[in-house]
Order: sequence, then structure tokens, then C-alpha cells
Amino acid sequence: TFDVVVTGAQNVLVEFYAPDCGHCRTMEPEFYAAAEALENYTDVVLARVDNEESPMIRKRFAIDGQPIFRWFAKGRTDDETFYFVHYSGRMANTFLTMIGDRTNETYPQLATEPIRAVGCKAETFREHVDGDVAAFVAMYTPWSESKPQGETLETLARLAHDAGASLKVVKLPIERV
Repeated sequence: TFDVVVTGAQNVLVEFYAPDCGHCRTMEPEFYAAAEALENYTDVVLARVDNEESPMIRKRFAIDGQPIFRWFAKGRTDDETFYFVHYSGRMANTFLTMIGDRTNETYPQLATEPIRAVGCKAETFREHVDGDVAAFVAMYTPWSESKPQGETLETLARLAHDAGASLKVVKLPIERV
């Protein structure tokens, strides 16, 4: 599918990664956040290539590590090295700024900190739910917590933020039932 995406019809930033790479795993949600911020821009696509699953693509572009980024400018199918230099703030915003430098566009910056569901304990509950902001509190038993449940709460927090709602999403484990 690589050659279906990199056709020269648009700008493409490709991250070459490995599933067991710590830096790659740290960057992954921020790379996806930047891609999501660019969804309405038809001139830029962000893509990822798993080095282990795509050895021929890795060899074709002489990828010798991970994460490695390559830029494919609109109108071209040959790559340019894309040096990702991140000093502070949110990584997704660094991607958006660096892509903007390449395309001479200004892309929207994301919230400084990713919007997340807040985990708390009974002792700190009042610090998170103070009555100034509406709160959605998910009470659960720690032994029943699941990945889909956590992802749903994260999505709720993000959707509320994106809609401009003043809503805090709080996860509260119940130790005794």
C-alpha cells in the first residue's frame, strides 16, 4: 500500500518505526494526533511503516533505525530526510509546525496537554470534582477495568473538550463493593 499513498499527488510524511521501539511508542499517539489535526487538509498525509512488516520498503529507502521520518513533497515520489527536532511542548504541535514549514502553511495547534480522563482515589476525589465544572465520574472496580473502557473515557474527555464543553472526566476505582 506504500505506493498507493506516496504517488506525488500530495505531501506525505512517513514514519518508519518498529513495534518494540520505545521512542516510536512514545511518539505514536502524538503522530496520530497530528494526522487527525490534518484530516481536513487534502494536501498532507501522515503515514507509518512498520519496519518489521515491510522489509522491502525499509531496504528501498535505506532505513537503518527507528523512528526515521521521510518527507515526500507534492509532485515527487523521491524522499527527503525529515529531521524531527522536538524541544518542548506537545510533540504533535512540533510535527504540525515542521510540516507547515515544508508546505508554507499554518496548521492549527493542538491543546498544550492532551485532554485526558483523570484518574483519582477516594482521598483526592474532591481535588478533581470541586463543583466548578461538571464532572462525569466513572466508578469501577480495579479488577474489572478494561482497555476499551479506558479508551472510551479518553474519547469522551477529548470529545467534550473539542465541543467546548466544560466537563471533566474522572475515573474513580472502588476498592470495596
